[in-house]
Amino acid sequence: MSVVTINPDKTIIIDGKKTFPVMMSHLCSYTRPIPSCDTDILKNNNTNMTTTTYNADPVIMRAAADKKLAAGIYSLYATDPGLIELDNHPGLIGFMQWDEPTLGAGHFKNTSTEAAMINLLKSFYAKRKASHPDKFVYQNHWEKMTKWLDCGDIMAWDTYTILQQGARTWISWPRDDSIYAWELQSWDAYFQGTELNQINKPVWTHIQANGVADTTWAGLVPTEKEIRCLTYTALTLDVKGISFWGYNMLGDWTNTSTSKGLINNPSLNQYVNQIMGELTDLNNVLVSPTLDYSWTHHPGKGMVLFSTTLTKTIPRWNKPQINFNYILKPGYLIIVNKDTRSIAANITVSGLTKNSIKTIGSETTGSGKAGRTIAVTSGVFIDTFDGYAVHIYQISDESECLPSQCDFTITQ
Repeated sequence: MSVVTINPDKTIIIDGKKTFPVMMSHLCSYTRPIPSCDTDILKNNNTNMTTTTYNADPVIMRAAADKKLAAGIYSLYATDPGLIELDNHPGLIGFMQWDEPTLGAGHFKNTSTEAAMINLLKSFYAKRKASHPDKFVYQNHWEKMTKWLDCGDIMAWDTYTILQQGARTWISWPRDDSIYAWELQSWDAYFQGTELNQINKPVWTHIQANGVADTTWAGLVPTEKEIRCLTYTALTLDVKGISFWGYNMLGDWTNTSTSKGLINNPSLNQYVNQIMGELTDLNNVLVSPTLDYSWTHHPGKGMVLFSTTLTKTIPRWNKPQINFNYILKPGYLIIVNKDTRSIAANITVSGLTKNSIKTIGSETTGSGKAGRTIAVTSGVFIDTFDGYAVHIYQISDESECLPSQCDFTITQ
């Protein structure tokens, strides 16, 4: 049986391994023939966990969970204590509360007040923890993080901003401003003045990864650059897990032609799987202590400084935004350019003593490609960023190991 521990630093340990969650939503759709699960897994083999869809046939559910676990993919199941199909399955690591709980919908169709709805969620949480103390309960919503703190062990949010401008009255930003809008909308709707490191629970996020445009919520199909930039922008908020929404999302589960998911966009699916593989390779980096990080609502400690930045005023918010985000880990630095414009800058990193650093990752083209060596003088280096570029730098004096093989011993 899988055992999960949540650490004081909000990272998680699964079966003895400190693991950065890389999740693909709804992998293996259980109303489809079970052999299709083999194909689903092969196309998303770099994920390490997935949400699980209910099916009335427990044999099918467990068979799919078996296949996923054989590929190193753990399962989350519904938190409703009446659903026991995956109880005692070795791949079960946690439970997902009702997604975006709303009065009048699902379990809450007969619930009259928000307080009663939250009490019901709390009861689900308590029952699952009583029967499965070594699993976690996961609560996702798009609004007000602090409202749900008593409903799960892990908080998560989904904000999607790669949208058709003007399709809704509130979508006032052009597509080129979507990454900036993601940060701003996340703050307004979900954080609402409380940053994720001001609560005592891990916070994960869902990345928009629909494979087909969806007019029901004005969703455009993200480009590869947009998905990569969104993913690493989220990391610069110091999130403790990433989920991609999603593989076989929405639509009629029995007819994949109606799905808006990556199942109907093989090339984008392949790229998202590449990103998931990169995150998995960076596991030991991502679960190591965060030394400093900076985004719109967290200016950071100033351990990374830029000689030049771009500014952009985003419609609806009307406040100038800075293009660069970063997160500094022991031996590694990730910098994101949220703007579509390119920029060159002198970058000063506190404590950087090497004469050169290098870029790592899975990218083979553009300014963020892996394998570039960059000269450093007195802790300063110069680099140029393409629009939406993500640069992952190895800045340590460690041996030339892959990030997933590096052993971090931190003295602070």
